[in-house]
Amino acid sequence: MLEILKRNEDFVQREIKKYSELFSSLERFPLSEEQMRAAIINEDCNLLIAAAGSGKSATVVAKVIYLIKSGLARPADILVLTYNKNAQQDIQERLNKGLDTHCVNKPVEAKTFHGLASAIVTQVKVKPSITKYSTSSKSQTIRLFSELIERLRRQNSKFANLWCFYLLSAKRPNPDFDQIRTRKEYVKYLRDMGAKWKEISNSSQKELVLQTIDNVDVKSMEEVKIANWLVTQGVKYKYEMRVKPDTATQKYRQYYPDFYYPEIDLYHEHFALNSEGKAPSFMRDYEAGVEWKRFFHAEKEHKFIETTSAQFSDGSIFLQLTASLREYGVRFNPPSPQELDQLVEKAFNPETDIDLFTAFLRHFKANQVDFKMLKTKAEGIADQSRASIFLDLFELFYKSYNDELNESDEIDFEDLINFATKGIEENQYRHSFKYILVDEFQDMSQDRKFFLKALLDQGQGVRLFAVGDDWQSIYGFSCADIDIMTRFEEHFGKTVTSLLTQTFRSYGGVVSVASVFVQKNPSQLRKTIRAHEDIDLNQVIIQTFKSKKDQYFRLEKLLCGINKKAKSKKTRLSVFILGRYNNNEPPKIEKYQTQNSDIDIEFNSIHASKGLEADYVFVLDVIEDRYGFPSAISNDPILGLVFPRPETYPNASERRLMYVALTRAKRAVYLFALESKASTFLRELSEIDGVKAPEELIRQNPCPRCDTGEIIKRHGKYGEFESCNNYPDCIYPKKANDQFSHNVY
Repeated sequence: MLEILKRNEDFVQREIKKYSELFSSLERFPLSEEQMRAAIINEDCNLLIAAAGSGKSATVVAKVIYLIKSGLARPADILVLTYNKNAQQDIQERLNKGLDTHCVNKPVEAKTFHGLASAIVTQVKVKPSITKYSTSSKSQTIRLFSELIERLRRQNSKFANLWCFYLLSAKRPNPDFDQIRTRKEYVKYLRDMGAKWKEISNSSQKELVLQTIDNVDVKSMEEVKIANWLVTQGVKYKYEMRVKPDTATQKYRQYYPDFYYPEIDLYHEHFALNSEGKAPSFMRDYEAGVEWKRFFHAEKEHKFIETTSAQFSDGSIFLQLTASLREYGVRFNPPSPQELDQLVEKAFNPETDIDLFTAFLRHFKANQVDFKMLKTKAEGIADQSRASIFLDLFELFYKSYNDELNESDEIDFEDLINFATKGIEENQYRHSFKYILVDEFQDMSQDRKFFLKALLDQGQGVRLFAVGDDWQSIYGFSCADIDIMTRFEEHFGKTVTSLLTQTFRSYGGVVSVASVFVQKNPSQLRKTIRAHEDIDLNQVIIQTFKSKKDQYFRLEKLLCGINKKAKSKKTRLSVFILGRYNNNEPPKIEKYQTQNSDIDIEFNSIHASKGLEADYVFVLDVIEDRYGFPSAISNDPILGLVFPRPETYPNASERRLMYVALTRAKRAVYLFALESKASTFLRELSEIDGVKAPEELIRQNPCPRCDTGEIIKRHGKYGEFESCNNYPDCIYPKKANDQFSHNVY
């Protein structure tokens, strides 16, 4: 084995020496030794892991020209595949220039996956017509799918009934109390569900509330669903009606049961209890409160019923509630069809509701899932009842969508890849490629993987050269599956892995901070990145502000300073202002450019900035907020049914997105946040060596339980003890007896 390795290394060194002139003249700068090695190593299956700004595109071009000049391949033997049109055009331009410079007369074509698939389907069948559902803008797509659902609702009574029930009582996921471990996580869940802070009457405090279809503010998602169901059944109720007799004492506050049915004087409590009668771990003293409530109603001889979270999980909630209400003689007076239509219209949010169905549709097709597999998988999740309702709806939706495509003789982009794969596997299309090079491999989806494997399997000895950076995998929403790269050998067989660890873009301080931050996720591939050059200055700077106005004022001042620097040095500098979302764009972006004529200023979302670079980068609104960074908008758990292997590390994709934001910068990155809402990412970055951050942001003693708070000393019943300052979101007492009690009555 050692002898083989030595022979291979000797060969690589001879080839580097032999083609050193070629490798020195391909790009503006000579290729590094890592790049040359990657171009020369020629095993059956090759993976090149390339850091941001490390020259991966230059390496792809070098690989192509080396294969041709060394006599290993002719231009027609080589296929270069890219993820999107922009990448394809960039690689094609570089290839054309390199081939022309080195007197290669025949072209090597770079194609997108969809471009090649279209050519294959055209050869096998006829030129495909891509449906407008795939080619329209987002707003147009939402309108088209909304129209499809409305047609289906009018034509199919089963769908209409399911759709009504889904929108009013199953649209949002129930909390998974096995996964929610702290009050803070539960608050995040409620915010994800659209809860808003509301002032409590006669108090300076606020509480999170969700709104029902009849505009009642309630405190939990399960209560929303119960209230909405009661409305659809025409059952009159009151929420948190003051109980009689009064219970307020010096020790306990007044008791307000969840639901009250005034027509028959019936109380109804909904308890957050699982099938074993246990409350979520973060709800301290909750079970004692349940027992007190049961005892109270029994003692006062109230008419009283209860429901539990367990009944939502197993799907029995509304059957049980119907039986209990009928037993006490509650009258059901369902709304008319017209009134139900009005409720459905009110509950329907085209952007979010359509987005879930279209995302599920893309993943369903791209990951080649079937309904039998889905229904089996749904039986193993916490929210089985909701999953079952959604799948019944989706099956009808999917059939209607495909029927429309068939009637119009159209296909979508997922069909295009799948049909092309089938054409290759059935030998209706045959290729003569000996080398397949794939760029941006971290964005590979399952359908593209099957397509690529079909190409590789068809020919004898077809070799694969895949290039990507798992740290920059940020397109999970469009079916990219990072597992294909991080477990590359499991998917493609025995592999030789090379690294490009030297970045030519960012200075060392940016590189070091970004690398430490992204590798906190143990699932990311390990690598040590080196910067081509460095400066002895702070390169990652965190700044916090009292208000958005202060943030924008500081941004103007810094832009003015960069402009002065550019003017004094008679150079032109570039600046990116980045946001997690497009709505993070500052209101005066045009004014900034007008005031600073010696620099180029551009706003982008972080996703749109991938592949680009600037001298300075400003990342705005790195805050705890629904539209902050990391984003508080979580994927709906229902999508886990169509994900091949969902990631388990918290904010895994958002962490990679922060890495992308940081590594757009050459000279420096500024991270801006409101002082009162600084995000977990900002606090985490503040503790990394090389980051300049406000002192109040840096935790001296991080909490080992929640990893966001800080351990501080407190005084309690048993003397001095330590506790997390996230209390009550994270209770971390030093001793078991030193616990805070919560009055749940």
